[in-house]
Amino acid sequence: MKKIAFLFFLFLEINLNAQVAGYMGKRFSVGYENYFFIAFAGPTVSHSNRTTPTVINLLGINNVHCLNLDYVVKSKISICLSFQHFKTGVDYRIHNHYDRAYYIGDLKKPAILTSNNIGFGFKIFKKHYVAPVGKYMKFELLLLFYDLKYNNEQFQIQDYQNSTTENVSRGNGKYSFSNFSTACSYGKQRVLSNKFILDYGIRMACKPGMFILTWQDNRDERNKTRDTFNCDAQYRILRQQCFNLYLGISFLAF
Repeated sequence: MKKIAFLFFLFLEINLNAQVAGYMGKRFSVGYENYFFIAFAGPTVSHSNRTTPTVINLLGINNVHCLNLDYVVKSKISICLSFQHFKTGVDYRIHNHYDRAYYIGDLKKPAILTSNNIGFGFKIFKKHYVAPVGKYMKFELLLLFYDLKYNNEQFQIQDYQNSTTENVSRGNGKYSFSNFSTACSYGKQRVLSNKFILDYGIRMACKPGMFILTWQDNRDERNKTRDTFNCDAQYRILRQQCFNLYLGISFLAF
């Protein structure tokens, strides 16, 4: 009987996990994170690459503000929900891409792009680490909701045959779009004072949604001004999200 009991408890000890999921019994954390990197091609909200004669310039910093919610579900896996916000600029095109019209306003003042995103993802922690501490890989799917505000009054159509010009407006000054993106991060988390999580690393994102085109039966009825702004906004978001460093701090709630 004693041998059976000994074997039973030995079996339990072998199969028990060395440490339960979470940190000191806490699995849920909430915090702030910022993605940032140098804006080479731009533009930013207040600076356009039209301000200098070269295409690639040091215009400022791309940055994204994030509210993160993380929950540890297994010893090496946590699920993540994030709400992101950023604001940047979109350059006006020089040629007549706005339904045969040119933009004649100040090219140094870009249109304003505001994006609010929702991210769903999970972190997989490396060997020898237990979530939420240590090195990890994060995979994420983002839903992008963004508005673009622009100067819709200063456009012009040129008739070269008759050598005349006509001032026109294009759209109502604001368009709303939506799309999706995927992201992968490689980072590390450290616990400070048993209450806070310091999170830092690198993040790369790909925006496959921009390559999915919606075709209509009658292309003459398409809003070419809206299509132009949508295309330019998507390329701007691609550059904004492509590569970033990040730093964040979270609170171990429960």
